[in-house]
Amino acid sequence: MADTYAEFVQMMREQGAANNGPSIELAVMTGPKSCKIGTLQLSGEDLYIPDRLMSPACTGVKVPALNKDASSYSSPLKAGDTVAVCRLSQTAYLILQRVVSGA
Repeated sequence: MADTYAEFVQMMREQGAANNGPSIELAVMTGPKSCKIGTLQLSGEDLYIPDRLMSPACTGVKVPALNKDASSYSSPLKAGDTVAVCRLSQTAYLILQRVVSGA
């Protein structure tokens, strides 16, 4: 009977996992086009990066009367940035966004 119970529990785990979508994980950028999830290094064809994170992006427009740009810009991805990533396949990941700690 113990084997039947173990098989039933295993079947429940497999069915539960089959219906779960991909999980979102945190990664640390090791360069502008590479990151690391734990010990897994990702770059090149393994990694999809939104173009908005590849170059400075305006986050607030401010042009005072002197017509000098005082707008604020986010910097492109760099080593040390934390990003949220989603697994697309066995070998491909998508960077969703740069994230910061809420602490």
